[in-house]
Amino acid sequence: MTTGSQKGFLETIRGRVRGWGLWLFLIAVAAPFIFFGMGRFFQSSRGPDVVAKVDGKPIPTETFQRRFQYAFAQVRQMLTEGGQRQLPNEAGFERAYKLDLLHSMVQERLMARAAVHMGLAVPDEVLARTIRNVAVFQDHGQFSQDRYRAALTAIGERANSFEEDLRQQMLAAFVQQAITLGVMVTDRDVDAWVRLRDERRLAAVASFAWRDALAQITVSGQEVETYFKAHAQDFQQPPRIQLEAVVITPKGAGARPPDEAAIQRYYQEHQQEFTIPAQRLVRHILLSDDTIKQKAQQIRQQLQAGKPFAEVAKLFSTDAGTKALGGELGWIQQGMLPPELEKVVFALPQQTPSEPVKGPEGWHIFWVEAARGGTTQPLAAVKDQIATAMTTRSKQEAMQSARDELTEWVYTHGGDLKTLAERYGTAVQRSPWLTATDEMPSGLWRDPAIRQMVSGKSMPAPDSLSEPVVLADGTLAVVRLAAQEPARVKTLPEVRGEVIEALKREKARQRITKKAQDLVDRLAGSSTDKVASGELRTQWMSRAAGQTPPSAIQQVAFTLGPPPPGRRAVTMTSLPSGDVAVVWVQQVKPGDPSKLGAKERSEAADTLRGQRSEQMLNAYLAYLTQTMRVELYTDRL
Repeated sequence: MTTGSQKGFLETIRGRVRGWGLWLFLIAVAAPFIFFGMGRFFQSSRGPDVVAKVDGKPIPTETFQRRFQYAFAQVRQMLTEGGQRQLPNEAGFERAYKLDLLHSMVQERLMARAAVHMGLAVPDEVLARTIRNVAVFQDHGQFSQDRYRAALTAIGERANSFEEDLRQQMLAAFVQQAITLGVMVTDRDVDAWVRLRDERRLAAVASFAWRDALAQITVSGQEVETYFKAHAQDFQQPPRIQLEAVVITPKGAGARPPDEAAIQRYYQEHQQEFTIPAQRLVRHILLSDDTIKQKAQQIRQQLQAGKPFAEVAKLFSTDAGTKALGGELGWIQQGMLPPELEKVVFALPQQTPSEPVKGPEGWHIFWVEAARGGTTQPLAAVKDQIATAMTTRSKQEAMQSARDELTEWVYTHGGDLKTLAERYGTAVQRSPWLTATDEMPSGLWRDPAIRQMVSGKSMPAPDSLSEPVVLADGTLAVVRLAAQEPARVKTLPEVRGEVIEALKREKARQRITKKAQDLVDRLAGSSTDKVASGELRTQWMSRAAGQTPPSAIQQVAFTLGPPPPGRRAVTMTSLPSGDVAVVWVQQVKPGDPSKLGAKERSEAADTLRGQRSEQMLNAYLAYLTQTMRVELYTDRL
């Protein structure tokens, strides 16, 4: 993948997967992944525990690695939606992605630190409310401490570090909003922007393809030798290795699906898990002490006359939070109300008003509209759920046991993979030759943990076994360095064909560049529009994306300024393909703001406001970067 395509793909991802809510969003998305071994890989990784420091405050390696893992899950989803089957797998892409993520996290911390310096803080109750609203932390729509702890444990996270990271994100979001909300856009600004946005240019374009010139290129033996001597380093074979690995699956580690007796026993021992809590759909009217007698009588009369409870609540309730909703409290389950109120609600028949009951905030009259829950699901309804849970637990326990055993094994059995494979009923796998820069082959050798080894970050010593690593699918692998070769410059006989192709390409590009320059010189110096009429094709171009000309041609066409007196606005440019294009702008038509409808003008103003907001934010971040100390440890990514 080229640097340009990496950048474009990263920009697409950045637009889809970003913002302070990223972490919580990804927890919800990644929930199917994280409950089987994903957290342990990062928890056991070696090396320094900080990837950056902002104003003296660290960004822990674990925090970065988790965000990277879950963001990559989003990338996989995006690519699947786009019809691709695989992620870009070049080492350069992964490196660029990590650097981009680290840059975003540093920006987030800069804004959070700025908020702290301004005396701002996220109140504990706001943080708690945010966490309670995360679906993966809820059980039947209600926040569950058990699920919260289980989710964090599954990803190897501690509650205090998770909550601190979330607090940082919320502070950063506040600062970002404070900077951008005050951006002003006038009608004159919109008019000027639309004139540029909708500007059209009539351009004549001539393209020169190096492949067309290639057939006319010949090279001599002496030219080949001279070129090779000057570019020998371009034909270097990088260091390469071969690995051997044993992969242990849950089945190989002894995990087995539960039998009928085990499922029945689990059901009997965990009845509470399959009991749906009793819930009541409740409305209420809140009255103060000094009005209780008079108001209660009026309420009773209106209800007896057939007036809906919700309408009566709007008239009489003093609860500002629920009055406009007809006194609606929603579905209530035990533990959500004070005991004296809960007792009344769960004993009250449906569609019947309660007598006034005293609570901490005044007197309540309750109304139960519906009831649900309070029943235990039969075994047949939850059998598959139990089997899945027991199977998952069996896999986790088997893999944890295998991991503990393997950790000891690798220190007592040298480089003996064959015996290990026999022990777990599998085979030793051997890789092809691998390099840190080439595209990885498919299967096991494409796994991120294996790629990390190939890059040299966790390679086992010769004649030794690696510590067990958790692969992306949750299986375990023990790896041995089977063979290695140092970097070397290949000999001319080995790469003669590659050298000839490279030399021909260079000469072909030199030839088309000269032809393009000749055309530019003729156009710039000619006073007649008939020059080179057979070489140029003329078309109208707009700034909008998706036009027929390549983006490089569009960019050149719209950056050409007015021509000097007596000359033409003409230039040449290199295209991503290696071809060369000559661009001659003949006419410019500005956009017409008067054609905008009210909705289109509003949308244009929003877009312009967004652009200016981003400019202001970037300027503020540049200021923060200069005023706060930022330390990056990119070698630890």
